[in-house]
Amino acid sequence: MGQLLSLCLQDVSVRLLLSQLQCPLCLGVFSEPVSVPCGHSFCFSCITSHWDRSVPRVSCPKCLAVFPERPQLCENAFAKDMSSKIKAERAPPQARSVYCDVCVGERAQAVKSCLSCLASDGSCVCVLCAEAAHQGHKLVPVERRSPGGEGECGGAESGGECGEAESGGQGQCERRSQEVKVSVERRSQEVSVERRSQEVSVERRSQEVSVERRSQEVSVERRSQCGEAESGGQCGEAESGGQCGGAESGGEGGGVNVEGRSQEVKVSVEGRSQCGGAESGGQGECGEAESVWRGGAQMEQTEEQLHLKIQERLQRLEDISHNVSLSREQTRQDLQQAEQVFTALMLHLQKVQEELVEQIQKTQEEAELRAQRLVSELQQELKDLRRSRKELQELRQSQDHLHLVQTFSSLTPPDPTPGPSEPVHADLCLGTVRSAVARVELELQKLLRQLCEEELERMQKYAVDVTLDAHTANPWLVLSDDRRSVWDGDREQALEQRPERFDTAPCVLGDKGFTSGRHYWEVEVGAKTAWDVGVALSSVSRRGVVTLSPEDGFWAVCLRRGAEYRACASEARLLPLAPPLPRLLGLFVDHEEGRVSFYDARAKAHLFSFERAGFRHQQLLPFFNPETRSSGGDNSAPLVLKRTRNTSDLDHVTI
Repeated sequence: MGQLLSLCLQDVSVRLLLSQLQCPLCLGVFSEPVSVPCGHSFCFSCITSHWDRSVPRVSCPKCLAVFPERPQLCENAFAKDMSSKIKAERAPPQARSVYCDVCVGERAQAVKSCLSCLASDGSCVCVLCAEAAHQGHKLVPVERRSPGGEGECGGAESGGECGEAESGGQGQCERRSQEVKVSVERRSQEVSVERRSQEVSVERRSQEVSVERRSQEVSVERRSQCGEAESGGQCGEAESGGQCGGAESGGEGGGVNVEGRSQEVKVSVEGRSQCGGAESGGQGECGEAESVWRGGAQMEQTEEQLHLKIQERLQRLEDISHNVSLSREQTRQDLQQAEQVFTALMLHLQKVQEELVEQIQKTQEEAELRAQRLVSELQQELKDLRRSRKELQELRQSQDHLHLVQTFSSLTPPDPTPGPSEPVHADLCLGTVRSAVARVELELQKLLRQLCEEELERMQKYAVDVTLDAHTANPWLVLSDDRRSVWDGDREQALEQRPERFDTAPCVLGDKGFTSGRHYWEVEVGAKTAWDVGVALSSVSRRGVVTLSPEDGFWAVCLRRGAEYRACASEARLLPLAPPLPRLLGLFVDHEEGRVSFYDARAKAHLFSFERAGFRHQQLLPFFNPETRSSGGDNSAPLVLKRTRNTSDLDHVTI
């Protein structure tokens, strides 16, 4: 049994050592290992290529720690030395070389043979396994052979029995390895049987402990009755007859602690035959037994609490495992959808590009044909004009005036023809490319609407029930009885002064905060002309004028003058929204990703998102500002929190 345990521990130590020398990105043995500021190590090429792909975000791929800028990488000398040794040992062995019998996965070349460990009797090991799993064992070089000429792997190289058997496919080393495997399996079965036996024994002991506890409770109860009846002399008679301790005679005890307490109670009860002699002595002894009983009850209660916590942790582990499976499936679907979307988009782009090229080429060909026709006409006209000019010059030299008069009328040049009605421009494709890009934009908008609809449907499973916290509401605000609506009351109310209440800004917060996970809720803004909606840190200032910006702990979107929608970022950003304007806002918060997104829940359109916000591990609260009645017109309508149905039947665990 001890040898089997030793073999298991050796295998575990080898696995642990190999896992410490494995790059989390490429899952291979380190190549040029370097460390990042958080302490984790990676291959130099792996971490640099990972950061090149994730620009501008620079973080540790293992613990997700974010660095403000790309840090300086430090060489991990220990990991480099050990990785070099492993790679040297894991190099492909030469022909007729001996393999290690302990290596997990790819087997390295053996250099030693262990003669001490029964589980690896005569087995061959590499340098790494010899150092990690066979320290203190008797090791001999693999080339040596045992006195009997068998059992040593070196025979495979020296031409002994192992080498001869290896050439026939039945080597002695393989038979030894098979015997070890059979022995390990047999020992594993024995361990399983012994473990089941121990579990049965523990269960039986637990039952005995329960019986012992019940007997203690009966004994203490009888002692209490005995103390009450002392005035009648009954206690002494009962104890003289051994009845007070008789209830404790059964049971042999269970665990170590319970058995010790049981013996203490037995001695205390059986040795009190003097209980009836003095009332004060009897009361003291009974009080001691009662304190022992109370201690046992407290321990039982603590044990029950620990049991509940264990069950809670087990349920959480099960939920996490289930959510990991769901996440894996959802990731597969997202990748498939992304491939389909971008494939369709690329096909559309290719089609638009081909049509654009064809249109430009056709326009150029038509322009060239038109230009050739015009050139031909002009050349013919030029030819006629030159002939007339030549005849006129010849006529001027004639001395026959009658012939000159008769011929001159026929040589009169015709009226000049107007220029070409369709001029040829150098910039033939003005606006053509823009029109093609506009077609692509329309296709993108169509895809975006489709993706937003799917996003909102998936966000429904993170819906939370949000209500307003009346203790934070400005005195000018009025809340409905169900704390789901808020509006400007047009007069200040006499409310209790609280540090969490906004004293100047007409704002109110939600009653429940979020420190992790994903959350979605909806706010009906209706036809209001001014409002602010978003989230705020629980630590924001409630005194004086409030500035809505991430630097001040607010991530919000606002409306002013009935049509100006702005994102309250470091510099307010105007949102160009086309009618119809949003009437129902959807808010989504991803705490781990640092994202706050706003949607038009009815049009299923994305409005704005704050990315990589700096509120991780801090509490966020829903934030509302209905503004005054006269802001931008008639602004008396309330902000209303809608009841959003959660489409998930499971508790979502953030992974």
